[in-house]
Amino acid sequence: MPDPLNNQSSMALSSPGPMKADMPTIIRKRLIVSGNVQDVGYRALIKRKARRLGILGFSKNLPDETVDIVCEGTPDALASFITSIEVKGDPADSFSLHVTSINEAPPPEGKLTVFYTDYGRKLTEVETQTFDREEIMVLRAGTLNDNVGIVGQNVCEVGQKVDCLGQKIDGLGQKMDCVGQKVDGVGKAVEGVGQKVDSMHLDVNTRFDHMAEHYDMIALSLKEAIVHMDRNAEKTDRAIEKSRKETVLAVRKSQKETTRILAKNHKETTAELSAARKDFAASNRELAGAVKFMIRKLSDKPARKRPAGKRKR
Repeated sequence: MPDPLNNQSSMALSSPGPMKADMPTIIRKRLIVSGNVQDVGYRALIKRKARRLGILGFSKNLPDETVDIVCEGTPDALASFITSIEVKGDPADSFSLHVTSINEAPPPEGKLTVFYTDYGRKLTEVETQTFDREEIMVLRAGTLNDNVGIVGQNVCEVGQKVDCLGQKIDGLGQKMDCVGQKVDGVGKAVEGVGQKVDSMHLDVNTRFDHMAEHYDMIALSLKEAIVHMDRNAEKTDRAIEKSRKETVLAVRKSQKETTRILAKNHKETTAELSAARKDFAASNRELAGAVKFMIRKLSDKPARKRPAGKRKR
């Protein structure tokens, strides 16, 4: 990501076609906001202000604890937007939203949609809504804390003024007893305000404790889910390894059985062929003996004599 460039003018986006004379000018800016602007609900404030002004773009946290804002709209809308997000709080309070500077940097290219918060990863619709609600809760808690601080300062100022008025009343003497009683009433009212402020502080602390407990429960649930997934993965690995070994043993056993059957069939076939050859040889010998016997019988037969008185002329 390029480093933010201070005091750099914003650049107008080029239009794909000729602009009509009555169409408003649309510009795009990239703003780098510094200060106490992370983990205080600042992105929820940015999103609400941008959508109310019809501004497109997004905001996201950067690793250097700044907030990156890409916004697009008319010049008047962007000017109002920048003014509305330059929030000043208590720099010493880590829970107080406080902007120290807003610098411009070269804006990126590409089409922008309705303003949204970029949480750094792809989320489902339910996860996005949950994160947005948590940002709004943090923003409201910080605003309430700032308001409590302002009320406390006002109470201190009222107390100082009451003390000064009491000193002046003491100098007026007994004739100002009635005024003194009224001042006492003001003091009681101030104590009531102080009690309300203490109650607000207690309520804020209770809410933060509840939020911390809620986050702890979520973290514990995620941890248990991860442990469960690891166990399932180990079981799956063991099952796969067992199945592989059983398959190898079955294949080896099948190979041995096939080899044994082939060897047996080969022996049986060889024996049958040998017996057939012997029978064929015996038959040939018997046939040769019969032929010899017939030849011998034919050669031993006497010649037939011609009858007497008949001669050949």
